[in-house]
Formats: sequence, C-alpha cells, structure tokens
Amino acid sequence: MKNKLSGVWAILLLGAVACSEKPKTHESHGAAHDNIAVHADHAATENTWAKPAKKFSADESLKVRMERILKTMKAMHAAEKKAPQKADRAKIGTEIEATVKDIFKNCKLEPAADAAIHPILGELLKGAGDLKKGESKSGHEIIHNALLRYEDFFEHPGWSH
Repeated sequence: MKNKLSGVWAILLLGAVACSEKPKTHESHGAAHDNIAVHADHAATENTWAKPAKKFSADESLKVRMERILKTMKAMHAAEKKAPQKADRAKIGTEIEATVKDIFKNCKLEPAADAAIHPILGELLKGAGDLKKGESKSGHEIIHNALLRYEDFFEHPGWSH
C-alpha cells in the first residue's frame, strides 16, 4: 500500500511541475516554429479543439494562405465530381503542404492565436500527406475538418467554407 501511495504522489508531483511550467511564447519556440514535424505532431498530441469564447484575429498573411488552401480544396472537389481519376491528389497534397510551410515561415500571430493555429496546421499537413499517398477520402476529410476548425477559432471576414 505504501508503494502505491508513493507512486500516486510522484505522479501528482510530476503533474504539478508540468502545469507550473510557463507556456512557450512565439519567441521562445523560435527555431522549432520552422520545424514542420513539430507542427505535424500537434495534430496527433494536442487536444485543443474546444472552441474559444472569442475568436482569434487572423493576420493578413494567414488569411491569404488559408484562402489558398480552401480554393485548392474546392477545385479538387469540383474536379473529382467531373472526373475522379483525373484529380491529381499528390500534386494537391504537395500544394497544400507548401502553403502550410509558408504559413509557418510567415507566422506573426499573438502567442495564444499562434498556439491555436498550430494544431489546425498540423491537421492540414496530415491531410496533405494522405492526399500525397493517394488516400483521397481521408485526406479530404481531415483537411475539411481542419478548415472548419479554423472557421471556429479565427475571425476571417468573408471566409466561406
């Protein structure tokens, strides 16, 4: 019984230490911000899908690039309706991946908004990866859901998903 209690205390202590750490700010995660794998991991490891009380502001750079992703997906959807075999999913996945990389490079959001966009971008990368592997249905679904989350989390006048 004593060993079980000491194990519980150790877990509680580790949890308290983890919770007491300051969250990383935009500046403090500097080089990691450019690491695509770090962002892709957000999709798999973070449970941050609760809608915020107030939407975050999206800067112009983010808006332009998210609109590019949305247009790419709409074009793919239209092409698949006409001739599913002609939609170049690998090319589309590569285009979306490049746009997400560009978002990472040009990210200038406040720390809370930055933290909110990372899991969304991770999902976009995951979906783009599926498209590149020819897994159109799962890739499309993942990207669709990421775009819906973007809409839930960010103020973006004129966004029409």
